[in-house]
Amino acid sequence: MATTKTVVKYRNPPKKKHRRKHGFQLPLAVVGGFTPAAVFLIGSWKAHHSIEAVGKDAAMIMTGYNTWERKWDPGKMAWGLLPILIGVGLHKVAGKLGINRAIAQAGIPIFRI
Repeated sequence: MATTKTVVKYRNPPKKKHRRKHGFQLPLAVVGGFTPAAVFLIGSWKAHHSIEAVGKDAAMIMTGYNTWERKWDPGKMAWGLLPILIGVGLHKVAGKLGINRAIAQAGIPIFRI
């Protein structure tokens, strides 16, 4: 004999949990990653007083290619691309661990990691 399965229908289906985004959030790890690049480019402006020189230095710290000496210098990326990538990675890890959610529940309004 075949058995029949009973289907349970909810009169009121269970509610899903929703997370709301409350306005603007400033990820400190990502912003902190841009700080060394900004310091380097301000120093470049003070040394050269030229937008062209600042542009070349910005390209150098983001790509690692030194346009002044026309050679590859990956050590210069420690001022630009590397801190930004570390900041983005730290922000992602903080999101996965729930640190940002804990900061939001603590009532800190704007900042996240």
